[in-house]
Formats: sequence, structure tokens, C-alpha cells
Amino acid sequence: MKNTQPTPPRVSGKYWRTYWYDAAKRRHSKSLGPVATVTPRAAKGRWETWRRADFHLGLDGVRPRTVADAVEQWLKKCREYYRRPDRTLTGEAAACQSALKYLVKLYGNMESGDLRPAHLEAYQGQLIEAGVARSTINGYSNRCRRWSKWLVRRDLAPPALAAGWATVPNLRIGRTEARETTARLPVLTPDLEAAVRCMASPYRDLVRVLWFSGARPAELCSMRAEDIDRTDTPWVYRPTKHKTQRTAERVIQFGPGARQILADSPDGFLDGGLVFALADQTPISTRMLREAVAAACLSAGIEVWTPYQLRHAALERVEEDYGRTGSMAVAGHAAAGTTDHYVRTQTLNQRRAAAIVEKIG
Repeated sequence: MKNTQPTPPRVSGKYWRTYWYDAAKRRHSKSLGPVATVTPRAAKGRWETWRRADFHLGLDGVRPRTVADAVEQWLKKCREYYRRPDRTLTGEAAACQSALKYLVKLYGNMESGDLRPAHLEAYQGQLIEAGVARSTINGYSNRCRRWSKWLVRRDLAPPALAAGWATVPNLRIGRTEARETTARLPVLTPDLEAAVRCMASPYRDLVRVLWFSGARPAELCSMRAEDIDRTDTPWVYRPTKHKTQRTAERVIQFGPGARQILADSPDGFLDGGLVFALADQTPISTRMLREAVAAACLSAGIEVWTPYQLRHAALERVEEDYGRTGSMAVAGHAAAGTTDHYVRTQTLNQRRAAAIVEKIG
């Protein structure tokens, strides 16, 4: 008879682990921490805490009664898992909650095992009627599929649930009535200059540095003077917090345009502390920057643009002059497909084609 209860902590390689078998005789294991830093007593404490809090959920026959219960358990795991190295929550935890709240609204009182592919299709249909954008619906559907896979792994639902929901396709452009979002276009130079004239420092300086560097707004909002390496040119800034910090180092380099703005700032913010802050040293958040840009655009009498469009403009300029390798390097992208979201490849190709045709006649 296979042991369906977790074994006490045992050493497996460099980690403390516990093992058990489910009703289908599949073996499972869970890490309780590295042997080098977790004492036997601490490992046993973690094991006992985990058994009381988590193990009973589906692995010894006790199942959440409804979809709402199962969703709550998954969201709890999301809040534990989707955290940065400093333990602050990432945006993915909130996105998972937004996606699953619609599922609970539709099927919260059902049992998870009763869900079928038709339910996911109906979920998509409800989001279409609510006016949610097609790309958002697809993102929400993917998170629902992840939830179904988690249920199957924890024996909280039959394998048919995840397999069935995997057969439901995402919505395709031109094949659905779902709302399409407008593409985020680069900021035009005249619009940038018009808005900047209506901004106060340090918003004006922050916007200009974003224009030259192609950095994400959040990366510069949290930038501190002591984190900028000015020993050589270009100046180098390595954010301690950034979007891809779990998988890659982010390096932002400041060329002559950005360096001139930073060095000549009347606020003298290279003396130390936050580079971009209000007079009372209140940090500038991305929301504050977005609102300041919108107010400046309205004052200038132009169409409102967002700070992220500065990144689009910078990367498109780089792509046009230095190709995809250059734009990927400046953006900090590991995959060329990611850069496609920022660069209007078709527009650039048309410009190149026009130049070629003018030369060859």
C-alpha cells in the first residue's frame, strides 16, 4: 500500500523534502528548504505547518465544495508565489484575481469537476458582452486554464477539466465581436515638445530622460543618484527592481542627451537620493507621472499621450537606425517578438522600401 500521507522531512540532495502518493498512485514531493540553511527542527516545523494549512486540500480526499472555494485557494497560492525578491507582490497576482472573479460570478456555486469546455466559452462570451478587450479576454482565459491545471495537479478536479479547457481556443483578431484595443503609437517630437513646455520640473526632466533612454517609466521613477555609475560614458544604471529581474539583469545606459539633462538639472539631484522627486522629496510614482503628462497635453491643446509611448518612440528610432539587434539591446528584451510590441515593423519597412525605390528608380 502506497503511503498517502506525507513522509517526515528527509534529505534529498541539497534539500529537505517530503513525499506522498495520491489515490491514483502518483508520487508527489515538496521542498521544505535547502539543507544548508534550514535546520532539521525548522524543516519539521515547516512540514507540520504545511500539513495543517495545505495538504488536506484534495490530497487526502477533502475537496473544496465549490468553484468559489477552489478559486480562493488558488488565489492564495498566487499571492504567495507571484512576488519579487523583496517579497512585494507583482502585478500578476492582481491579474489572476481579476480573471477569476468573473469565473466565480458565473459558476461560483458549481463544483469544479462539473465544469466543461462550454463553460469557458460562455465565460469568454460574458466578457465580450461586458466590453472587455479581446487581448484582455485571452489573458484572462489563459489564467483560467492555469487554474484548471492547478486543480488537476492537486486532485481537486478530474484531468478532463484541464484537457477540455485546453481545447477552447483564444479569440482571434477579425474572428470575434470582442473589442479591439488601439495600438500604442510612439510620441511624435512636436507633441513631446509642446507638452514639455507645460510641465514643471522634475516631471519635465524625467520625460526627457525617458525619451532619450527608452527606459520603462517605473525604472526611472525609482532611480537613485548613487545607483548611477558615472565613472565612464555612457553612464550606467542597473535598477534593483524591474520587470524581468528574476531572469535577467537590466542595464540602462544614458547617452549625451540624457546625461546633459541629469547634469544640468537645477534641482541638483545627482547629490544623492531619489533622482526624480518633488520639492518635499515625495517620490514620483508612475501614476503621478501619467497624470502630469495628461495635464500638460491638455494645457498644450494636443492629444493626450502616455509616458510609455516615450519608450515606443525611443525603440522605434533605434530600430530604424540600428536594426532589431540594437532595439532589443536598448529595450532589454531577450526575445525579438517582445520588441514587436514596441516597434511598428511594417511602417519602418515601408519607409525603407520608399527609400530604396527612390534610389533604384
